[in-house]
Amino acid sequence: MADPKVGAATAVINPPLGASIPGYFEDRKVTGIRTDLLAKALVIEADLPLAILALDAIAAPRPLVLAIRQTAERELGIPGERVFVHATHTHTGGPVWGAFRTAGDEGYRDRLVQWSLEALAQAQRRAVPAEMGFGSVLVPGLQFNRRYWMKDGTVRTNPGIANPEVVRPAGPVNPEMGLLVFRRAASPPTPLLAGEGSKARPPQGEAPLALVVNFGLHLDTVGGTEIHADFPHYLSETVREALGEDTVTFFLNGCCGDINHLDVLGGEKPAEVTHDLFMEVAREKEFTPRAGRTLGQAALDLLPSLEFTSDWTVAEAHGVVTAAVRQAPPEQLERARAVRAAKPPEEMNAEELYDLEALRLFESGETEVDLEIQALRLGRVGLVGIPNEVFTELGQLIQAHSPLPHTLVVELANGCEGYLATTRAFAEGGYEIMLARSSKLAPETGEAVVAKAVEMLGVVSRES
Repeated sequence: MADPKVGAATAVINPPLGASIPGYFEDRKVTGIRTDLLAKALVIEADLPLAILALDAIAAPRPLVLAIRQTAERELGIPGERVFVHATHTHTGGPVWGAFRTAGDEGYRDRLVQWSLEALAQAQRRAVPAEMGFGSVLVPGLQFNRRYWMKDGTVRTNPGIANPEVVRPAGPVNPEMGLLVFRRAASPPTPLLAGEGSKARPPQGEAPLALVVNFGLHLDTVGGTEIHADFPHYLSETVREALGEDTVTFFLNGCCGDINHLDVLGGEKPAEVTHDLFMEVAREKEFTPRAGRTLGQAALDLLPSLEFTSDWTVAEAHGVVTAAVRQAPPEQLERARAVRAAKPPEEMNAEELYDLEALRLFESGETEVDLEIQALRLGRVGLVGIPNEVFTELGQLIQAHSPLPHTLVVELANGCEGYLATTRAFAEGGYEIMLARSSKLAPETGEAVVAKAVEMLGVVSRES
């Protein structure tokens, strides 16, 4: 389709002081706002409208996704199934979801639906004919696999920087950053060069409408009790300082279920370390702005080399993987009932908390769950959204088998159904596969999701 229209907008989604902050085992309460949390909306008007909504939140629970979709369809005429809802996974965000000692807040989620609608409506009003460009670049040194083989033959998550018992990482990283750029279409239309793209520029001095960055790194670099959008905030600031206020910068998190920023093998052991139940965690205060500005500068450096086209296909497809939910053995449930009767969650140790999580999962009656796998095609680029925290290897498998020239895998899209690990990880052990509401899927689910994602990418690749 020639010149699809594109609009982008944002809305602030800060929770009130005193609200819970999900992401850790303890129930933190908001004591201040360091950076605003945002809902960022990208609306694409083609034969049928399409929207991408990125929320500065730890997750987007399925009921929240459905509420946003229903409201967007009713109020804005955007078909609900064509709204792609992503959570960046910041661990210093609002109470969208609860686990362990933290509870979600239904009132906050209701407000989040309205804020999301405001962003989508504003983006829709701003839509103008647009060209699209794509590029990618390796950005090394920011990611580290957080699962390690230990000398005793076990796999441990976050074993501690400079731990002498560590042997090697248990998985890879993917340092590729993908960049989608949308700019106002040139007028009159500029003749295309050979192939699909053209390096013709829009009106002199006009900034892009939107940049969309895809990179896999856990958004848990800040900590504390103040609201913070984590390193994507500094990514956006870097772009804003260079291009101005009119460009909206989106961060769509890649596969980082087994990735974080801690250099266990090469880092210097800090003087102060906290023990987050069973994981030794340390945070370098300078890392958050450094990571964001590194990614932002990488995006800016790519811009001059991008080829743009005003004739780019827009397509969407989605399918479902029905996954089995693991169940706790009877003895664990009995143990959990006893400890729940004896003490509140805030007094439980790590083992007792996991027993309680297993009991809560059992009492939910959930024996299987539907995972929506959504694929988008924007020109020669495919985006595929998965409602889980996805291990890197699974994302690489999707990219390797995608029929499109470029594929971006986006985790925590259209739901949050816990970790999506490789089958091998269940034999290895580690935090990510310990049974809880945040880690409940059967071992074979990862490979089934890869197959469905490749299938959906195949469907959109045939659109023209």
